[in-house]
Amino acid sequence: RTLPSMATPGAVRPDSAPAGGSPRWRRVLRAAPDKARRGYVRAVEAVLRRHTTDAPVFMGHREFPWLADLEAGADAIRAELGPLLGEFPSLPRVADIERTGDYEVEGWRAFFLRFAGRSVPAHAQRFPRTCALLERVPGLYFALFSILVGPSHIPEHRGYTKCLLRGHLPLHVPRRPEDCRFRVAGET
Repeated sequence: RTLPSMATPGAVRPDSAPAGGSPRWRRVLRAAPDKARRGYVRAVEAVLRRHTTDAPVFMGHREFPWLADLEAGADAIRAELGPLLGEFPSLPRVADIERTGDYEVEGWRAFFLRFAGRSVPAHAQRFPRTCALLERVPGLYFALFSILVGPSHIPEHRGYTKCLLRGHLPLHVPRRPEDCRFRVAGET
């Protein structure tokens, strides 16, 4: 079963970014062996953890009134997503985007609608209603369809910084609640 949702990832491989970014750093990170890259990422994570404040694990409509618009638009988003699900085998694997070794889940794919604060124009044309809803989200940096074929398990992981808010809008989930769980900071 395919379980897509919209998500905002903490980071992605620099050489997959649309226009912009530093070509020098893209070359450096592409050339770095995976072990060195993972070490670099963990070092950056450690620094960021020391210099960010503790934020609540869960926040909701009171803090983010635009959530109601996204939830109300879920049927429109789901309708636009339908044809993309048929392209699942050709979509990029999350493991190939993240390349940290933490996301080696074969049945997990990603399709970006917004990357590094910018709309992906071809994707915006293909998903106009979804992207119109996303335009209402202030400060949106990343947005994507995250598609997971079940039964699957995504290993525990954390974002690179507490400076990014990660949100998920489930679009297709198993009928039985016990077949789908989402754990954040030890809470399921």
